[in-house]
Amino acid sequence: MARTDRTEWLQRLERWRRSGIDLRAFAAQERLSFRRMAWWRWRLTRDGLFTSSAGRATALVPISESLAFVELEPEPSAQLSPFEVVLGNGRIVRVPPAFDDGSLSRLLVVADGVA
Repeated sequence: MARTDRTEWLQRLERWRRSGIDLRAFAAQERLSFRRMAWWRWRLTRDGLFTSSAGRATALVPISESLAFVELEPEPSAQLSPFEVVLGNGRIVRVPPAFDDGSLSRLLVVADGVA
């Protein structure tokens, strides 16, 4: 089976974004692996080639002076595993592999600010 290049995955993700349906449903409709689509969405977003929001760039913003964002390179076997964010107030946020960065950013602001 031939490997699919970045350009083709970018085109698929653009079609998904225009479709208005969730990623899992789109992957099933196109007979593609949901996990592979989620990985390519993450990779192309990380590389600045794709944004999940139509026409809007997304950005991570620090939620407090004491919190910094650190890029982690997961092991290949763990690339699609959920991860946890431990906040300064002790709360833990579990994040699934296919997440919306804007929603996560808003959630972290609320969860970190709750006493």
